[in-house]
Amino acid sequence: MARKKVLLTLGQIAERTGISYGTVVRYAKLHGAKIPSEGTGRKKRYPPAAVKVFEQLREETKRGRPVRNRNRYAQRWRRAEEQRLQLLSRDHR
Repeated sequence: MARKKVLLTLGQIAERTGISYGTVVRYAKLHGAKIPSEGTGRKKRYPPAAVKVFEQLREETKRGRPVRNRNRYAQRWRRAEEQRLQLLSRDHR
């Protein structure tokens, strides 16, 4: 007899990790490429190993800035740096 594969919903992952459902959904949207999954849309399910990934994402967020804010900060810094370099190159012509 074939063993049925155990797959979890985001709600079940939230229960297992103690992370709020909304945060689990946000992590899934922001870090989908890092999280193993099967299916698409409302049928998307996650293997039990994904629980560890969600826990690691929570720990990363607790240690510092949330990932989304870090990305936004890095983008702003890059833009400011590009503008500074443009001004410098214009001044030295």
